[in-house]
Amino acid sequence: MCALIAEAGLVQTRIPSSTRKLFSYLAGADYGVDLGWDAMDRMARGDTLGLTPRTQVINAQESMLSSATEMVNWYRQSLSGKFFRLPATLNEYKRIHAMADAISRTVPPGILAFGKGGSIDWEGFHCLCFSGQMLVGQVPVTFCFTLNWTGEVSSEARAESFVSAMADVLRKVVSAIRA
Repeated sequence: MCALIAEAGLVQTRIPSSTRKLFSYLAGADYGVDLGWDAMDRMARGDTLGLTPRTQVINAQESMLSSATEMVNWYRQSLSGKFFRLPATLNEYKRIHAMADAISRTVPPGILAFGKGGSIDWEGFHCLCFSGQMLVGQVPVTFCFTLNWTGEVSSEARAESFVSAMADVLRKVVSAIRA
């Protein structure tokens, strides 16, 4: 995956070796340790597993981050087929990215769209993100919406206003293109 990130020119993008290793590390496990699904379930229910959680979600060991510019560049390249040798592989990639829940909540009806959303709440750090591309007629509109904050307000509490703001922007973009 790191080779693909480099090929795409995403110099600010970092992904963890696995999501479980990311959360294992953030929970306080040594770098590279995968605590497993049972531990993930226990942590979701508030068990610290006797570990001291790390507070820095953005760190040099296990992290997941990118810039909005790089997410836009990724979707422009990947949805154009740049990284796929077989048409069937690109079709499968698009099929998967057409299933994002955020699409039906933000993209105006009747508009073909692809994307991926995500969120994290960890030790007072929060992030909501939705990136992708919609096709307004023949016009591709590639986007990345990101909201980061610290404090006690969770991603769940902010999600509805974030979704509403994204939907408003995308509606206005569609209207402007169709005008």
